[in-house]
Order: sequence, then structure tokens, then C-alpha cells
Amino acid sequence: MDFNSCTNIRRNIKYWYRYHCQFSDNIFTCPLKLEQMTKIEQYTVDQVREKRKEAGLSQIELSQKLGMSDSFVSHVETPSRRAKYNINHLNALAKVFKCSPKDFWPDKAL
Repeated sequence: MDFNSCTNIRRNIKYWYRYHCQFSDNIFTCPLKLEQMTKIEQYTVDQVREKRKEAGLSQIELSQKLGMSDSFVSHVETPSRRAKYNINHLNALAKVFKCSPKDFWPDKAL
């Protein structure tokens, strides 16, 4: 992709936001639907967050222990972001917290 293509894409995005999104009374509204976490994803994120806080680790510290970017855990813990833990992440997290990967899953289906 060349520079002009990137410029055109940015221009189109700015145009779309300008005419489809609104900002009034300190409230931003946009017709785009933000992807929401499923119940199982939220449960897993909550379990990891709880273990992270018990261990006294910041989001950045945990991201670094996983060998990910500094913002990885922050992105996973933010519901509107697309980043999610996968099975390999849960296995690595179990090694960090010295527990079983099963500890991040509920006892029954949600």
C-alpha cells in the first residue's frame, strides 16, 4: 500500500466520523456497534484480573511477563477492545500464577 492509499483511507475515515458520529453535551455517540465480550470471555478476564491483583501485578507487568506488548492486558481488560485471551495465553498465565489453566474457567457452562 502506498502513501496515497493510506492518505485516502484516513480521509475517508475522517469523513465518515464527521458525518455519522456526534458530540454534544460531552457525550459522544457513534452508530458503530462496539464488540462486546461474551459471558465466558468476561468471566475469564475477571478471573485473570483477580489473580493479577492478588499477585500485586500491574497490567504492564503482567503483559511483560507474558512477553506481549505493554498494553496487551489493558486491551484485554477493556470490553470495547477486540483483544482477548486465547488458550495459549491462559496456559502462559497459569505458569505466571503457578496454577492450573482450569482456574480461569467456570465450573459450569455460562
